[in-house]
Amino acid sequence: MDTNNIIQNGVLEDNRSLEAKSLDFLHEDLYGGLPVVWTEKPQSKWFRTSQRNQNGSNSCLHQSGAGAMEAILLSIESAATYQLRKDPTQAGDFLQDVGDILYGKGTILESVTPSQNMNDAQLDAIKLSPLNIKATGYRTIGNITIDAIAEAVQAYGNCILVFSSNAQEWQLTPVYLGTPTTFGHAIWATDFTLINGVKTLIANDSAGQFSSPTGVRLITEDFLNKRCRGAMYLLGAKIVPTPINPVDMNASNTPGYWTKFWANVAAWWKGQPLPYPNVPIGGVLWFLRGA
Repeated sequence: MDTNNIIQNGVLEDNRSLEAKSLDFLHEDLYGGLPVVWTEKPQSKWFRTSQRNQNGSNSCLHQSGAGAMEAILLSIESAATYQLRKDPTQAGDFLQDVGDILYGKGTILESVTPSQNMNDAQLDAIKLSPLNIKATGYRTIGNITIDAIAEAVQAYGNCILVFSSNAQEWQLTPVYLGTPTTFGHAIWATDFTLINGVKTLIANDSAGQFSSPTGVRLITEDFLNKRCRGAMYLLGAKIVPTPINPVDMNASNTPGYWTKFWANVAAWWKGQPLPYPNVPIGGVLWFLRGA
């Protein structure tokens, strides 16, 4: 097995224009919360979301988005939004597109639309249920530091992180080796702590089964500074009403339809105006004319 390619290259380059990127809401411009205080938390106190498994798909960003939504709502969301990516002819997606999808289109519960242990073709073939859970907004961290990410986690409970790395570096606690990168991959931070005095982010990895059986990923400040190339967090989440198709009260399967129908026929036979003009009787008229 080629261990360099166990984790799929699921992160595409952000191909938006410079003008579009300049409109991003940046953490460093807008954050007004308290600075973080780094303390050592016992592992039993680490906040994590449920373990996810992207299997052979390139859906790490959408798995991470679902994990970030779970951190807010404490319900497990689907990553089937992967099929809504900007370019479905390509594998993978880019960070801001996930934010746009969750904010503009939304997602759905995993229990309604399952998305785990699937490859790209299987995810793309899913029939999406109506999306009724939306992010209320998102922010990008332009100047990526471990303190800025910890601030986001402290205030909003989540931060999606994009890394360039390889299988030799990508362990339970990734270590920068300076070796060539073989994949772009996304995970989501949900807590932070000191471990032996080292600032560390507690993150979750949907491809974690390859090098961390529980899906936890411990990101140190050194590795973050050398390999992280994107960070974004969701500001909140809300449930939106599922669209309901209006009931056609003149349809043949509604109560009182046939009473209206025959009242129209009787009126027509007498040459009177139809009392229920929205209830058609054309078929009967054709029969009566031919009789």
